[in-house]
Amino acid sequence: MVTTYSSSAEAPPWEGDTADAESDAHECHLVDAALSYARRAWRLHPVDRKDAPWWPEWPRKATTRTDIIRRIWRGRRPPYIGIATGHRSGLVVVDVDPQHGGTVDHLPPTLTAASPSGGWHFYYAHPGPDHYIASLTSDQVRTGVDIRADGGYVMAPPAPGRFFLDVNEEPAPCPHWVLALAERPGPGHRSGKGTSGGSRQRGGTGAHAGYSATGTTDYGAQALAAELDRLSRAEVGTRNEQLNRSAYRIGQLVAAGHIARADAEHQLTDTARGIGLTDTEIKKTIRSGLEAGMRNPRDEPNDGKSQGDQSEAEPLELDDFLAEGLPDYDWTVPGLLERADRLIVTGTEGCGKSTLLRQIAVQCASGIHPFSDQRYEPLRVLIVDLENSRRQVHRAVAPLRKSAGSDYGGGMLLHVRPQGLDVLTGTDATWLGDAVDRAKPDVIITGPIYKLAGGDPLDERTARAATAVLDDLRVRYECAVILEAHTPYAGNGFKRAERPYGASLWSRWPEFGIYLDGQTGHLRHWRGPRDERAWPFVLKYGTTWPWEVESRSQEAVWAQIVEIVQAEGERLTHRALAERIGVSKSTVSRVIKDHRTEWEELAT
Repeated sequence: MVTTYSSSAEAPPWEGDTADAESDAHECHLVDAALSYARRAWRLHPVDRKDAPWWPEWPRKATTRTDIIRRIWRGRRPPYIGIATGHRSGLVVVDVDPQHGGTVDHLPPTLTAASPSGGWHFYYAHPGPDHYIASLTSDQVRTGVDIRADGGYVMAPPAPGRFFLDVNEEPAPCPHWVLALAERPGPGHRSGKGTSGGSRQRGGTGAHAGYSATGTTDYGAQALAAELDRLSRAEVGTRNEQLNRSAYRIGQLVAAGHIARADAEHQLTDTARGIGLTDTEIKKTIRSGLEAGMRNPRDEPNDGKSQGDQSEAEPLELDDFLAEGLPDYDWTVPGLLERADRLIVTGTEGCGKSTLLRQIAVQCASGIHPFSDQRYEPLRVLIVDLENSRRQVHRAVAPLRKSAGSDYGGGMLLHVRPQGLDVLTGTDATWLGDAVDRAKPDVIITGPIYKLAGGDPLDERTARAATAVLDDLRVRYECAVILEAHTPYAGNGFKRAERPYGASLWSRWPEFGIYLDGQTGHLRHWRGPRDERAWPFVLKYGTTWPWEVESRSQEAVWAQIVEIVQAEGERLTHRALAERIGVSKSTVSRVIKDHRTEWEELAT
């Protein structure tokens, strides 16, 4: 007997009115639901509203630990709940999408959840750890039907349009036809490892939703899923280049025995088709990239480093290096801050640099660009304040939170330690590492620098040890690090320097160093930037936010450009002008572009 299920069926108590599902999902119901899933031994991991995992290593980190679950899903704006399917949770989920022709034929009644598309997720019992049930897409199953099992996951209720039809029902045994279609030797079978399979792409709609052929290891499956995720998010105009880069990296693991070549070619092809590439360019690019990567095998890291860390790898021959392609920017804040960037903001005492950094933190956590109208997905931000008391921090951040309003995404975490840290000691270094591990931030903001480590702040060895701790965290968690620093006092009537107080290493360590002049609002680069960023030239005291861009600042830059060119009698390069004025090259280029006619009329 086939039972018909309706997405309009009554929702369980924690879902509430489905029209208000999005707001309800960010109340305490989420942690209640997550804890109930953990009691069923379902392994959980956080996902965002687009069904994308928060954790790159979610197959390994999905958990049933109640302390972790309470920490993640208790709060005003927690993430949604992802359930790792497969033998670790004892689940096989059949996803039926009627909008794409899916039907419930031959699916026996079981625990069922409605999905936003008007379809259903049928939760069945996994046959056990001795069986590998591959996650398959509709082109491998039937029209409008996916299978989520080993290596896959589903977004679970409560979420918009998602609720269980009968939350008390238990998963029924998995249908025989599903097992006959999806069961195969596990990807870790040959090495005796557990299985993990491929994962769904970011956004949850890719063709590589978990398919994994024989011969791919746990590590290979996770690395393959990560590359397919990058490929699926490639922008128009960069997609063939990204396909080449992904094929190269995957080819390295094919040569090392971690990924079956047939598995790699199949999933790369499906994902490339999904982003609009033609079969002709797909075939040529995949073959070229795979073969180049196979000439430089890359094995699984055994020292805790991420798969992208090749600092201990063999050097690349020039052609192989170029075959990897030019890496795309991996922005946290578009045009301003890239993942793993290092920035130090300096200024005199009371100039407003702490306010600026707290403002940037709240704006990052709200998806608000600090210096433009651009919006993006809210970030997770960790602030470790080493100078101010809890009362002072509370008074400072309260108006910022009010300015963010409903845009605030709930991802800003604060530690207030006015006593400072000494990351040269094992205790404080461990404390900071644990704080970052719990927060999983996109951006860390801390300081002032002189309170990060004990000992003489002018000692180069002290600075080197402190930067080593910070570098380890930013590389391991792929987060940007922003430090606050005071400037040194001047003597004998000299002007105060704009670099940070302390050892000279602090002036060389960051990619970007910016000085905030509290009197004029000017932002000056004291560290020659290693890349171009869209930092403004001048800030002003604002109304909505404490610091806002001075709209006349570009005219001030243009006036200085004109003055320099007229004095020199010739047009200087953009870089030379940037160095003379004390702004970034990108700022000079933008200003000249806006004054193109006047620029052409200047002295040649």
